[in-house]
Amino acid sequence: MLFAGDDIVAVHALAGGASLLLSKLIEIKSPNESWDRAAQNSVKIDSATYFAILRKTQNFLKHADSDPDGVHEFYIEDTASMMMSAVMNLVNLQKLTMFQEVYQLWFLACILDVFPRDFALRPGLIETFGDLSRRTMTYRIAVGRRVLAKAVAAHDF
Repeated sequence: MLFAGDDIVAVHALAGGASLLLSKLIEIKSPNESWDRAAQNSVKIDSATYFAILRKTQNFLKHADSDPDGVHEFYIEDTASMMMSAVMNLVNLQKLTMFQEVYQLWFLACILDVFPRDFALRPGLIETFGDLSRRTMTYRIAVGRRVLAKAVAAHDF
């Protein structure tokens, strides 16, 4: 839906539900493999703070009726990060689909500047997506759409 250019609020709401479900499932099935826990430990924040940040937009949308005049600054990058968190939890629960794999690699290409120059996936990411780390989200999504379309065309369903 993100790459298709669908309504970003709908994309965020659906991704938020999936992220919440996968966070709960990984805690039940494989808590030591939780991406959420790894992220919390990496940035040294507690669980409540982590989930408050991760689900800020989702919670605003969910509780909009309690403050109908409320204003929320929405960043599409937050949706992308939440979706990556969901995919990273999912990878520990089942084999990823081609769509999920493309998304995962696309996200890595979007944050390529945070990895060292000798990052093993760098050459393949650049060949497939380019270095998206300093590109606009509109450009990033267009590249993701193009790569996904190629993957779908090459895949035998």
